[in-house]
Amino acid sequence: MNKFRNNISVPKIFSSNITRLSKPIVASALLLSSNSVFAQCSIDTDIANGFTEIGDVQLTPVTSDADNNDGENDGALLFDGESAVVGQGGAYAFECDAIEGETLDISSHVYNPNASYVALKVVLYNKTDDVELASTANLALTSSTPVKEFTLSYNIQDTDLADELELRYIRVDDGNTARNFAVDNATINGQALLMQAYVPPPMHVCFMESQNQIGFAPIGDVSTSAVTDDADNTDGLGDGAFLFNGQSQVEGQGAAYLFDCPMSAEQNIAVSSYVYNTRSSYVALKVALHNVTDDVELASTASSIITSADPAVNFSFNYTTQATDEGDELEVRYIRTDNGHTARDFSVDNISINSSPLKLVKAPPPPNPACTMAIDYDTDIPLTTATSGQIAQIDNIYQTLSDTYLGTEETIDFAELQLDLDEALTAYDNLNIVIADMEIDDEIVTEIQGENITYGEAGKMLRAFSRHLKLVAPTDTDIAEKASNIVWLTSRKVCTLDITRDYNSYSYREFARNTIHLKDYLSDNIKDRFGFTLSVQSEDFSNFWGEYAARNGYNTDWMFNMGDTLALFGLWKDVTTDDERVQWLKGAKRFVERFLDYSEATNDGIKPDGSAFHHWTAYDGYMYSLRTVINLIHALEDTDFQINADAYLRLRDTVYAQRMKSNDSGIVALSTTGRNPHIKRISTLPTHLKKLAISGGKILGLDSADPILAGYYNRTIGVDADFNYDKVAKFENGFFQFNHGNAGVLRHRSKKGDWLAVMNGFTDNMWGAELYPSENRYGRYQSYGALEIIYSGDDSVGNNGFDVDTWNWNYNPGATTIVLPWDKLHGERSRIDGHQDKRFAGSLAFKNRGNRQGVLEETHGKYGIFAMDFQERELGGGFGIVHGPNTHNTTFTFKKSNFAFSDMIVSLGSDITNDDVVNPTVTTLYQRLATDNSSVIVDKHTYGDLGATSFAESENHWLIDDYQTGFYLAAGSGELKVWKGNQQTPNEDQIWPVDISQNPIDQYTIGYLDHGTAPENNGYEYVTVPNANAFQMDTLAKDKPYVVHEKTSQRHVIEHLARKIWGYAFFEAAEDMAHSNSILKATDTASLVMLKHAKRNKVELSVTDPDLGFISRGSDPVAPRTVSLTLHGNWLLKEEYPRATLVSSNTAETVIEFSIVDGLPVEVKLIAVE
Repeated sequence: MNKFRNNISVPKIFSSNITRLSKPIVASALLLSSNSVFAQCSIDTDIANGFTEIGDVQLTPVTSDADNNDGENDGALLFDGESAVVGQGGAYAFECDAIEGETLDISSHVYNPNASYVALKVVLYNKTDDVELASTANLALTSSTPVKEFTLSYNIQDTDLADELELRYIRVDDGNTARNFAVDNATINGQALLMQAYVPPPMHVCFMESQNQIGFAPIGDVSTSAVTDDADNTDGLGDGAFLFNGQSQVEGQGAAYLFDCPMSAEQNIAVSSYVYNTRSSYVALKVALHNVTDDVELASTASSIITSADPAVNFSFNYTTQATDEGDELEVRYIRTDNGHTARDFSVDNISINSSPLKLVKAPPPPNPACTMAIDYDTDIPLTTATSGQIAQIDNIYQTLSDTYLGTEETIDFAELQLDLDEALTAYDNLNIVIADMEIDDEIVTEIQGENITYGEAGKMLRAFSRHLKLVAPTDTDIAEKASNIVWLTSRKVCTLDITRDYNSYSYREFARNTIHLKDYLSDNIKDRFGFTLSVQSEDFSNFWGEYAARNGYNTDWMFNMGDTLALFGLWKDVTTDDERVQWLKGAKRFVERFLDYSEATNDGIKPDGSAFHHWTAYDGYMYSLRTVINLIHALEDTDFQINADAYLRLRDTVYAQRMKSNDSGIVALSTTGRNPHIKRISTLPTHLKKLAISGGKILGLDSADPILAGYYNRTIGVDADFNYDKVAKFENGFFQFNHGNAGVLRHRSKKGDWLAVMNGFTDNMWGAELYPSENRYGRYQSYGALEIIYSGDDSVGNNGFDVDTWNWNYNPGATTIVLPWDKLHGERSRIDGHQDKRFAGSLAFKNRGNRQGVLEETHGKYGIFAMDFQERELGGGFGIVHGPNTHNTTFTFKKSNFAFSDMIVSLGSDITNDDVVNPTVTTLYQRLATDNSSVIVDKHTYGDLGATSFAESENHWLIDDYQTGFYLAAGSGELKVWKGNQQTPNEDQIWPVDISQNPIDQYTIGYLDHGTAPENNGYEYVTVPNANAFQMDTLAKDKPYVVHEKTSQRHVIEHLARKIWGYAFFEAAEDMAHSNSILKATDTASLVMLKHAKRNKVELSVTDPDLGFISRGSDPVAPRTVSLTLHGNWLLKEEYPRATLVSSNTAETVIEFSIVDGLPVEVKLIAVE
């Protein structure tokens, strides 16, 4: 066997030259009849098949040729000089039978494809004697005479017999690289020569022999699997290929084809292989020949980018082995040249050497791999002597997590458990498990064999077995043996590469979780084998043990799927000492605390404003990972391994923030659901909230549960005696700023009911909609400046009125959109992380309340602003399978702002522009499920009939929708349209084109501002008043409590007259502002500012820059950003503020510089200098 195939590493990349060896052409084979009759002369173009280079020349087939007696654009060969050398060109060696005295008649066309002239001659050359036998005159090709035809004749002499002959095209100019020529056709005695570079004839090499072909092996952390989704690619449709799936992000990974024979010198090796890509993401790779012995790349193709829209790419190249290759091992390597991202995969359909197909098989795994991991892992926490209390805590921790994940007698459904057990026993029997002695590396070992199994299949069986052993029959030795065999077999399959790494561990989760709770039924040997799988899945216990870079983040999927298993792994072996178990639990405590550290930029993890990231943006839909964290904290509570208070408080902010973005039933806004619009709920459940509240109380040293979480639970679920705290929290009024999510939330409680308004945007570094190949296909508009009012209750009619199966994806509340037909709204690519070209979108909280509440201390205010600057990006940044042409419009722009004042929101829009002359642009006010009795009120009149009603843009209007949300609309905001009707839409998972005639139909009401087609710098002004009545709206329309001072492309400025509050959304720097009654004069950058004139000589002010500074998918730390504000008059800071500096002040103006960290607000109080 190949002694090197078990040590495949990522190859070194370096350049090497490819040398072609030409076979001598014997002229004695020429046989011509007299009088130029040449019917007996036949050139074998399989051997004499093209030109070779003379000098530093690149030969390239082209189709730029004229007719030249053989057809226009039928193909020619370009001779492109790469360096200035006189005498360069090309040669065509040939052979046919000939005798002395016979005539060779040669004709050809040459032409000049460039502006510079080129000069050449054509020579019949005796290579053996180094003699020109016949030659044309010099042929000068210029722009005015670009084509020359020539003929050449020669009679074979006796001195030519047995010699090598060539037809040479030799440049006779100065060799300048700007001068090139092309050969369109050439014939010898009427037979056409091939217009291509010479390809050496196939040579038999040992790699062509089946017994020497070992097969494909991974390079790096790559899984290998056989597939049948290949096209023909010269070997048959669906005949079989190999998929290479990268499991971790490492550059240079790929695959290698291994051989069990050595190279010999002077062998020509011609490699050809077809590679394709079925994934959404592109992949880039090259194919290379690699000398494994010397670790040297011998030859390679150029790197090619392959997308799913491309046909299979053929990689072909040649190499002639050198003396230095003699006896060395060879591999054909497929090396990825992209960033190694796990979304990029490739498939190899076929591979041949010297036109001989290689067998498509997977290389066997290394013999006797080290597939066990003892509990002697290199820990970086010192051993200490375990106390009796800690020893007791170890068992309690294990039992707590067992109860959480396997259940208890009080929570289990025993009838269902029996059905699961019966199914598991049948599945077990089908595995045909055999345990027997076998020889591995000349040793006899006892090993398990059985049918192939997946992590998911193993996990399902083990769930039934582990529950049965815990809750039904703890002494059932038959089930215990079967459970052990499943763990053994699955772990063995990992060793033999029949199971490859499950990168995000969603399939691995149930296998690992149910194995770890079989502590009393597995031998240490089986536990060690399982340990190997856990080490592979967790990248050698990354972040658990060893070095840790603060704020680097941790894959939230890994925490969800493996966090509890990692925490318990060091506790379960019989030979492990109590001291080692304590050491492991100290590691588990630190592991959770590390996860709860803030992460940088777009790294996974929690952020300072309570947002939490996955897929490079705030994504609560994936924060079910916090369930595992909470379960671990619950298991560790009240022990020596309890997490510290700082980590807990960061988690509390995140769990609390989830609830501030949702109503008391956990319903969230459509704009926050990512690619799952059908899941409009927060990702942690009341059970997790209760656990965390109780754990938090213990961590904070209280006699009760944490009052903040317990109070919220008591209001939304009911007072729980386990809390030892019966107070009910009031509804959390105010404005919450979430700049790590480009969002802001206004919450309000009144006698009429509770509501929240969720405002959302997106930027060039954080996406606003996630479209997957079969998810959220029409959801591009989710965050186009959304403003969604959420009332109490669920999504049913009368509560919040949303049904994902009948939603009109063009009309998302608050969003400004171009209303597109379904075929154009459908994602143009299979994967779109919807980005735009601007980076200013976010919010500002004012009049801080968080400090008093003790949670979300910097981002909870009484009032607030949301603003967004927008320009649509081509394709939205999409990639993958092409479903249609680009329908994202780069001329589509808008600027919008929302000013939140307790019970009302003032919305401004400007710069609404695009060039779409077919489809209208709208700003949606509402879309809600309706009934036959649903109606809206516009200007005191009721409209409940089916159909649309329009209202003049030239007048002010007010309306109340059928969910009692009021809107005041200022004249000039677009034509108000209200519609009621039945709608049938594509489902979010339906790929267009699709027949939607069988989709469900629901009745809806929709209200929107119609800006018309191809709007140019349009705008709007409207006010949203949830839980409104007609008297309230009529009063508002007659006497607005605010003044709009500016609504331009530079800034939006309003003043709330009664509250004496000014709000500024600066889309760029501003100077020399002079609004009456306002002290703000200038800002040096785009920013959000809110200020209140508390008294004549006192001002409260809050400022932020919502641009967080990082790039899309960035992970590098970002320095604080600065905002410099200039105020009219002479002002002092009332006290010292760590992020505000008084730069200068005089009677004319005051300059204050604010340091903005993580997009958080800086709030100060100012005192006028008398």
